[in-house]
Amino acid sequence: MKQVRSALRYAKAVLHLAKQSKKDTLVYENMELIANTIAESSELQAVLHSPVVKVADKHKVLVALFTEKVDAIVYG
Repeated sequence: MKQVRSALRYAKAVLHLAKQSKKDTLVYENMELIANTIAESSELQAVLHSPVVKVADKHKVLVALFTEKVDAIVYG
């Protein structure tokens, strides 16, 4: 339940920043890119869902994949 609340707060904050910056369309496209990339890669899904892989390592993977492709609002 805590993860859902955290995700909801994060989503609201990102939406708020995107609207303030007039980048809501860009942020939406960035989120779509991330979701589609994860959906299309069983290997990436396995890494992200694995309890063996440390959260810090999962973060490093996502940063490496998306830092150059998404707006700073998305990855904070």
